[in-house]
Amino acid sequence: MKLTLLSFGYKNGPAPEANILMDVRFLQNPYWVEKLRPLTGKDKAAGAYIAADPAFADFMRDFKTLLETVIPRYQEDGKEELVTAVGCTGGRHRSVYVVEQIAAWARTHTPPLTVHVKHRELD
Repeated sequence: MKLTLLSFGYKNGPAPEANILMDVRFLQNPYWVEKLRPLTGKDKAAGAYIAADPAFADFMRDFKTLLETVIPRYQEDGKEELVTAVGCTGGRHRSVYVVEQIAAWARTHTPPLTVHVKHRELD
């Protein structure tokens, strides 16, 4: 099964192709920290800032639990792809970081998943 993880910015519209759409605008936004603004969620400093948010660890645990619940059902139904979109305001920091973290986790998933990552606002 293919798991497509898509980050996007709500300011450019939602991701209509998504089976699951997750809004991470509740996490602390690196955009408001001058030295982090030009970075993306792929950069270590921006990622550390997001991960330090008190809500981040619980959110990631619960998000992984959600995926652990739905992935086998999609597989049982013969679905070939699950598109999971993660959005934040601009699609450059929080959504990118969350997608990268979920991708790293998914690559170690059992049974194996084919993981495809797309950062809509960075591409």
